[in-house]
Amino acid sequence: MKKIRAFLVLMAVFMLCSIPTGVSAATVGQLLTAPEDGWVRYDDQNSYFYYDGNWSLYECGKPTNGYMGKFMSSPTTGDSVKFKFQGTELRLISILSNNLSKNVEVKIDDVVVGNYSIYRSSITSGICLLYEVTGLENGNHYVELTKSDSNSSFIFDAIDINDTGTLLPYDKVEHLAAVPGDSKATLTWNAVANTTGYTVKWGTTHGEYTYTQTVSSDAYTGYDVTGLTNGTTYYFTVSATVNGEEGKNADEVSATPVAEITEAPVNLKAIAGDEQVTLTWNTVKGADSYTIKCGATAGGPYTQIATSNTPTYVHTGLTNGTTYYYVVSAVNTGGESADSNEASATPEEPVLENATLVITLDGGTIKEYNLTGEELDDFLTWYDNRSAGAAKAYYIFTWKSDVSPYTSIKDYIPYSKILYFTVKNYNV
Repeated sequence: MKKIRAFLVLMAVFMLCSIPTGVSAATVGQLLTAPEDGWVRYDDQNSYFYYDGNWSLYECGKPTNGYMGKFMSSPTTGDSVKFKFQGTELRLISILSNNLSKNVEVKIDDVVVGNYSIYRSSITSGICLLYEVTGLENGNHYVELTKSDSNSSFIFDAIDINDTGTLLPYDKVEHLAAVPGDSKATLTWNAVANTTGYTVKWGTTHGEYTYTQTVSSDAYTGYDVTGLTNGTTYYFTVSATVNGEEGKNADEVSATPVAEITEAPVNLKAIAGDEQVTLTWNTVKGADSYTIKCGATAGGPYTQIATSNTPTYVHTGLTNGTTYYYVVSAVNTGGESADSNEASATPEEPVLENATLVITLDGGTIKEYNLTGEELDDFLTWYDNRSAGAAKAYYIFTWKSDVSPYTSIKDYIPYSKILYFTVKNYNV
């Protein structure tokens, strides 16, 4: 890592841009609508800038509100702009405004060297010199500017580089990811513009890469590193070749290959309910999850309907009277097992049985009623609702009277007097 001999001048949060006088060099906080002698300006639309996150182009139409009348903007904390340059001095150029970030972190060659603000309490300023770095070693440097606060937006407008240096293509591989498999790991990453290929590097020690493999420029969509040992953790990085030179390594990632599951779930059972089916099966050792599949005919075809981390699943929203056929497979990072045995079930609307309801009241009085399934369900619903305070304080049982002159008899049973009740179901 190149040592930074930093002379860092930071803009105070509330500093107002002022117009430089005389012929002395500009200082942080001054208007700087064009690069000074000995500097070259690079606009935000230069293809060598790499925008990481939720960025969009804002065209303000006025050169005083953005270099060349536009700038890039992101509202998201953690979003960044990255670039590579050759030289010893760097300036960051932007407007200030009362709706912009108060804390943008500056990182050069993986070292945080400071931060700056693009916030100003009053109206939008003109184009200012925000931040300046001098005294860098004469060589290539990687710069990362990151929005570190939640205050409105981060904008990126332009940079100035001393004219002995230049902006270079950004060649670091970003967003490297590794997914373990059976004796392998699959790597993906973001494409690097103008690359002629990549070098994949890996090893079993953090930061040390024993193995390398040159791959094509389209390998970023998915490259399998094979021949790995299951259960061993591997560390990976990737570099890109641009203009004949190898770029900076990607941030390291790791993965631990796992053997593919060969054991399929067994003892799959399907229990029908009202518009639903409950599935259970035996646990498979080494499984991270299970894939549930359903079909309309015996033997398939099956369509995946869900995943589960436990050996049970309830399939809801079904049509009563229709038969459903199921299989389940086990999954881990090594792959997916074969399907389980098939199980089927036909959801049905529940049949309410007739019952004798025996209620024991406070004081020992016992009331007994012969009810249909629907009548019992009505009583149980009232009892539950009353328990929650959402029903009448009493329930009425009504039956036809055989004793003249009465046509019907009603029992009013107070909820507060019920000690307990017993339900005796029977078939008619």
